Amino acid sequence: VIAMQTQNGFWGGPSYDAIKEIINYMVVNNKLDPFRVVDNGLSAGGTGTWEMSHLNPTYIAASLPMSAASTEYYAPAIVNKLKYSPIWIFQGALDGNPDPYTTKLVRDAYLNAGGNFKYTEYAGVGHGTWNIAWAEPDFYPFVLRANAANPWPLTGRKEFCPGDAINLTHGLT
Repeated sequence: VIAMQTQNGFWGGPSYDAIKEIINYMVVNNKLDPFRVVDNGLSAGGTGTWEMSHLNPTYIAASLPMSAASTEYYAPAIVNKLKYSPIWIFQGALDGNPDPYTTKLVRDAYLNAGGNFKYTEYAGVGHGTWNIAWAEPDFYPFVLRANAANPWPLTGRKEFCPGDAINLTHGLT
């Protein structure tokens, strides 16, 4: 798990290149499974989580941004790049930056594209969602299930009854 965080709120190409170097080093020297790298961060760290994922989608198996959404993240180019990757976003209902409305627009864009997207909003919570998110019963199981080699069927349908037509698109990061 890469826990993205920054004090100055700025991420950029050199930061992501450094993270990729760490991942590459650990794959070779520490037996890191390159198909199971997950990123997570709150606020500016959540922004880093989003950006690392969409700029380097083959490096990240799943993303868990917290209190981080932007109108940029529901652009079709980003949605189409990440719709096969598991994403679980956490939002405080009282948060003003980002507000729940923006996060729901991001959620809806992924769900409308058939993406692998999970949304959790906490009533009575502002920006600090990390402790409550990390305490979610499925948080760590979600992390452990993440594997970039697992295909995602658009729309999430995985089970069929006899006689059902099977016509699905599956994808990998």
